[in-house]
Amino acid sequence: MRRTIFHFWLITAAFLLAPGPMSHGKVIYVDDDAPLGGDGASWTTAYRFLQDALIQAEVGDEIRLAQGQYRPDRSSQAPEGSGDRESSFVLLEGVTVKGGYAGLTSGEPDARDVDSYEAVLSGDLSGDDVAMDDPALFRDEPSREDNSLNVVTAGPSTVLGGLVITAGHAQPYKCAGPNCPDVVRAPGFNGGGVLIEADNVTVSECRLHHNFAEYGGGGMSVYRSQGVLLEDCVLERNGVHGPTGGGGLSIDRSGVEIKGCQFSVNWANGPGGGLESSDSDITISCCVFGRNKTRYYGGGLSVREGTVSVRETLLSGNASQDRGGGFSSTIADVVLRACSVIGNSSSTTGGGGTLAGGTMLLSQCLFSGNSTQGYGGALCASQWISLDIVDSTFAGNRATFGAFLSGNHNLSHQTSNPAFVGGCIVFNGGQEIYNNQSNIMTEYTLIDQSDASILDVTDTIIWGEGNLEGDPYFVATGHWGENETPNDPNDDVFVVGDYHLKSQAGRWDALAESWVQDDVTSPCIDAGDPNSPIGYEPFPNGGVLNMGAYGGTEEASKSHFGEPPCETIIAGDINGDCRVNFADIAILLDHWLQTGERAPE
Repeated sequence: MRRTIFHFWLITAAFLLAPGPMSHGKVIYVDDDAPLGGDGASWTTAYRFLQDALIQAEVGDEIRLAQGQYRPDRSSQAPEGSGDRESSFVLLEGVTVKGGYAGLTSGEPDARDVDSYEAVLSGDLSGDDVAMDDPALFRDEPSREDNSLNVVTAGPSTVLGGLVITAGHAQPYKCAGPNCPDVVRAPGFNGGGVLIEADNVTVSECRLHHNFAEYGGGGMSVYRSQGVLLEDCVLERNGVHGPTGGGGLSIDRSGVEIKGCQFSVNWANGPGGGLESSDSDITISCCVFGRNKTRYYGGGLSVREGTVSVRETLLSGNASQDRGGGFSSTIADVVLRACSVIGNSSSTTGGGGTLAGGTMLLSQCLFSGNSTQGYGGALCASQWISLDIVDSTFAGNRATFGAFLSGNHNLSHQTSNPAFVGGCIVFNGGQEIYNNQSNIMTEYTLIDQSDASILDVTDTIIWGEGNLEGDPYFVATGHWGENETPNDPNDDVFVVGDYHLKSQAGRWDALAESWVQDDVTSPCIDAGDPNSPIGYEPFPNGGVLNMGAYGGTEEASKSHFGEPPCETIIAGDINGDCRVNFADIAILLDHWLQTGERAPE
């Protein structure tokens, strides 16, 4: 009996002490077509102004924003606007703002489509901005001088979703005289579109365009913040003038994840036309950096210190008037995996990218059509770089010195190992490597080793085993179009090729999305490091990794054994030639005896 009573009180106490269900907060409705005097409780009684909803919002609340335009200086107290440049849509802790709703003008106000029903947060307080598409001109445009400094200021654990954010102008006041505001210098001139100085902020399905900042982050600035997520967003035609850089996005001493985003036609007077990161830990996946420009370094993106992982991302058509057309890395630890770096340009070094200090791993990447007037058409590495380039393709890049790689000033000074190039295809048709005081080792790589292709000033290139020379037999080699000006190479346009390897057994046709057979087989098939795992290469795969960017992937070209392709999987047939023999045993022993493998991720 005592035990029964004890269990009763134990269960009762557990029930009474258990926390109740989490409150999800309330929904607040905002529609710029709503009449004044609403309470935000429904679409029919929606607030007209977003500021009124933000004043009411508490932790866990969600604000739903109908299509229309909203300015941060307007509220029920100032329906015509106050003209205060320091007014901003300030999100307090735990508040969500979601745009893209049809609103009152629709028969289905809850219908949501962020493209069809644009909810625009605009910093153009006077509604008089002169239309212009070149973000390099925003700073000196008089019609923007009265715009909001920061359109949105995000607090901790806040969410922005499905919004268009534009016309922020984070620039000091240009004013003198008795009628000027008392504040000559506001708290900060970063993040014209969105300013984030708080943890756990999420920005998704947003478009940030035509924003400007004096110091850093024309579109968005993230400063001393952790757990920030930027997903499925577009940052285009934003600009920054000051030294911090980051025309589209600036990240400083923060932790940020960026997924599925597009950075295009942004401009920076400092580093990072599209994105600039300093002393931060960032991951970038499935993104596009296109046609961004900088007057300094890192046309697409620039990273300094910190750790950076970039995966399945395209950097194309970016430009730098200094170094690093596609990207620039300085004293950072960087991984680029399964990325395409195509058609970028720089004036001095590194058409595709530059590396100075820190470490870098390039794996399964494609560098094509990058150019520079100086050193390193694809890459220029200097100042004690620890560099590994594996299973990647370099084709159609060009430079005055080193179409593939320019290595200067002790590439691997901090390590006993040289810079490593393995499992790659290097086929640029010009001087491939310009090496000055660098230790470079190549293995299982197709590259022209002639004196016309390799300028090894200090005689420190180590030619390891498994290297090849000759034609890799790409499906279609990219080429430079003269743009009707054959005497002016500076305006040439690169026509992108198809760098899958031809195979009589079958290679992937990306346009037809099917497998096709060629009349020739590339020597790069089954020519990679025999001790590297073949990853996801389709059968028959020879049991050996292919060279180049598609090696180890599902799009790797199939192995050909001088007869019709084998389509039967036989136990013990490792190389896929429909026979079980000593060739299979040799492959098995090579893998069994190796001491360390690079496993596919």
